Amino acid sequence: MSWNYRMMRFYEPKLKEYYTAIHEVYYTKEGKPHLYSATAATISTDENGVAYGLRRDLANIGKALEFPVLTPDDFTN
Repeated sequence: MSWNYRMMRFYEPKLKEYYTAIHEVYYTKEGKPHLYSATAATISTDENGVAYGLRRDLANIGKALEFPVLTPDDFTN
């Protein structure tokens, strides 16, 4: 199963507003969105709080801007 970062739009009923976050999205063999991470993407750090792989992480997250925004309705069951 392949994955990448994607922008996702959610509705927060308590606040009656939409918000957008970047999540890890996993795809079926056919390339259709299948699952997404429960929490938004974060930058990894080591035990000293130093970001590692920062350039790679930011480049991969930046690629999410090249694709259409997804919503939970875009995912297969």
